[in-house]
Amino acid sequence: MHREFYLGNLWRWKCGLKERTLPEYGKAPSIDFLERTQWDDQFARLMKNRLILGCLRYGRNKSIQNSDLEKRDYRIDIMRRARLYLHTGDIEQLVDIANVALLEFVKQRKRGVKMQSTEDAYHTPDVKEN
Repeated sequence: MHREFYLGNLWRWKCGLKERTLPEYGKAPSIDFLERTQWDDQFARLMKNRLILGCLRYGRNKSIQNSDLEKRDYRIDIMRRARLYLHTGDIEQLVDIANVALLEFVKQRKRGVKMQSTEDAYHTPDVKEN
């Protein structure tokens, strides 16, 4: 029910039509509200700042639009940084993981790889309280 509702409202929003509401929950949240509450501007700013700093530090040829992306396996770096984050708890690693994931995404998109939506395939487990 909720998936069909969401996709229907997404289609309506894209077409400029008024969104429908879920009767059992009252008014459904607007797309504007969801955009404001489901994103963190500071995280995005840190991502962008680190990418820009890397470009200044290593030169413009290290751009994410550069074909140099093909020479690297970013999946290994994502896993290395994730292990480092789990070991140290340093949230800087989360920003770096996001940027490296962006590089991998651009690399795969340039290869023509299409995104296959698997939104319901895996959900982050809740933390169990003692």
